[in-house]
Amino acid sequence: IMVGTNTAHFDNPSLTVRHWSGRNPIRVVLDKNLRLNNNLNIFSKDSMTIIVRDSSSGFAIPKQTNSDLQSEFIEVEFNENLIQNILQKLHENKIQSLIVEGGRQLLQSFIDSGLYDEIRLFKADFQIKSGISAPKINFKHIKSIEKITDELSIYHRL
Repeated sequence: IMVGTNTAHFDNPSLTVRHWSGRNPIRVVLDKNLRLNNNLNIFSKDSMTIIVRDSSSGFAIPKQTNSDLQSEFIEVEFNENLIQNILQKLHENKIQSLIVEGGRQLLQSFIDSGLYDEIRLFKADFQIKSGISAPKINFKHIKSIEKITDELSIYHRL
C-alpha cells in the first residue's frame, strides 16, 4: 500500500490491518528528499516500509538509529517516468500488486500514467466545502455498492 510524502506527514497513517484479520501489507512511501521523520506511524515495527527516494537527490541514506524500524530504501529517478520507475523497482523487489492510498498528487500521477487496473472511490454522504480538490477522472463505471452511509464505486480504465 503506497502513500506520498504529504499524506505520510500530515495524515500520519499506520497502513496496517486493523479490525480485520490478516497480515499487514508492505508499506511504500515516496520521500524524494528523505524529509519524513522516522517517528511517523508508517515507520512502526508493525510492518515493512519501503522508502522510495530520488536517486539524484544527493542525500545520503540515513543509518537506522531505531532498531525497531523495519524499513529499506529504493532509489528511482523522479522524472516524467516516475510511476513507471517506481513500479519497475517494486517488481524487482517481488511486489506485484499495489494499492495507492495517496493524496491528490500521487493519485493524479497514477491516473495520468494509465498504469493502473481499477479505481475504487468511496463517497460519503456529506460534502467538504474547502480543501484540496479530488483528482480528475474519466473512467468506465463498473458498479456501485452501498456501504452503510457511504457508496463504493468501482471504475476501470477506458
